[in-house]
Amino acid sequence: SSAGDATDFGDAVDSRRACTNQASSGTRGVFGSGGSDTIQYVTCATTGNATDFGDLTRSVSGAGAVSNGTRGIWICGSESDNVIEYVNIASLGDATDFGDNVDTIAGSASTNNKTRGIIFGGYTGSAVHEMAYITMATTGNAVDFGDMDVPVFGNPGAVTDNTKGVCGGGQTPSYQDVIQYVNIASLGD
Repeated sequence: SSAGDATDFGDAVDSRRACTNQASSGTRGVFGSGGSDTIQYVTCATTGNATDFGDLTRSVSGAGAVSNGTRGIWICGSESDNVIEYVNIASLGDATDFGDNVDTIAGSASTNNKTRGIIFGGYTGSAVHEMAYITMATTGNAVDFGDMDVPVFGNPGAVTDNTKGVCGGGQTPSYQDVIQYVNIASLGD
């Protein structure tokens, strides 16, 4: 609610890179990916070091992540796989298989509202046009959402106001200044 410089919160369990999109319940922030299979968490209201939460099903970097406040869900990653896995944020433990993405991708962006998680683009040898979605309350495979106006990869940024999912930046392979959006509740390009 106020502008200013960042302040030290604490230290992670280990050093990481490409630990981009992550999940939160509002109480607990959960971090997975980053070249490791270790999941770690912090309690958002109090500063302090991260604590071990459990393990992902595989070691991966740059996985997309979404959350409905109950589940933390990681999507694909640097291994160019199609694995989607999840944890229940309130209880410590290892990730469980959620389903499969429509493509085997790396470097995608992801965002969500309280119901759907959206996966923007990614890389399969070239930038991907496709977007996919999952229904976070039930496990299952991702479903085609539509196509991006400009295909991107390289972990572009994504945000939401719970109505629009907005994706900006990334590569095609050159760096992009394009910002594009979808209405999360309805399928389309």
